[in-house]
Amino acid sequence: VHISLLGGYALPTGKNYVGAFAYGAGLSFDLHKYFAIEVSGLRYESSVAGSEDGLSKGTLAVLPLEVSLKGQLPLSGGRFTPYFAVGAGYSFYQFSLDPQIGADWETVGFSITEKLDNAIGFHFGVGLDVALNRSLALVIDARFRFAESKAAWTMTDQTSNEEISGVLEKLDQGSIALGIGLKFSLR
Repeated sequence: VHISLLGGYALPTGKNYVGAFAYGAGLSFDLHKYFAIEVSGLRYESSVAGSEDGLSKGTLAVLPLEVSLKGQLPLSGGRFTPYFAVGAGYSFYQFSLDPQIGADWETVGFSITEKLDNAIGFHFGVGLDVALNRSLALVIDARFRFAESKAAWTMTDQTSNEEISGVLEKLDQGSIALGIGLKFSLR
């Protein structure tokens, strides 16, 4: 059983998103010398520039919870262990509209909301564990995530309470995450 703590950088693949510091944790179980299963999560907050066919300007908090099957190859008596990971997960999103945009709409008599749906995604990655001692290793990890989500927006006239709404389909929520951290082995 292994517990990992990671910090790094997440670079969203969708246009109009900005990369951000990421942090997370994982729990893995060795199934065999060459295979492990891992449950992990990596959180980051990305600035959104805004576009007509995507989310408006704001901030998007992302938390993918993932299950991975890892193929690992212990070298030099287990001192170096390169690995390949593949799996799936469920991403939780929380979008916060830029306060200035909300205020601008309110001055002309409208309130606006936008919400991004959570989504199922897939990933693959590579990494390297470098044993520092029997129970501690340095972890270097790179993951590529594929995910698409949809968003809904609503605009309400504050005088008549009439609403108009719409849906934004197939918003790219993929990312490339690079991380470094520590892995503690419970033996």
